[in-house]
Amino acid sequence: MAPVVVVEDDPHRVDVASLMERHVVFAQEVTPAGHVHALGPESLVTPEVTVFGARRDGVLLGVGALREFEPGHGEIMSMHTLEDVRGQGVGRAIVEAVLGAAHERGYERVSLETGTSSARPVVARRSCVASRPWSWEWWASDEWVATWFVG
Repeated sequence: MAPVVVVEDDPHRVDVASLMERHVVFAQEVTPAGHVHALGPESLVTPEVTVFGARRDGVLLGVGALREFEPGHGEIMSMHTLEDVRGQGVGRAIVEAVLGAAHERGYERVSLETGTSSARPVVARRSCVASRPWSWEWWASDEWVATWFVG
């Protein structure tokens, strides 16, 4: 099997935009009403956000984004992997690429806020600090923030 290659990508690219829209739909399906914070492709076209695409043999398998949350602190956001390739290292490859980019930019830490336990296997492969969500309303017992120190 060919390796997964993760590179900076264009949120306007048809396959990237389509998968990001699927991410929003997925978030709406598994998150209580009023608590969906998933962003579609147009919301990610800002100077502080970099979108990444994970591909195997040119086929898009997953997406993710790095946003400068505050100086020295990045946030992984809008991360989604196609259902039929989950468990094949795509999410892990995206996390590693984003953390590498954050380190190159001089960030001290990178966080990922998640509302589902499906992200736990991805983040557990690399040591992180887990904490409560940033919002005051803790709507689900499995919502948490993983933070990696990369600086």
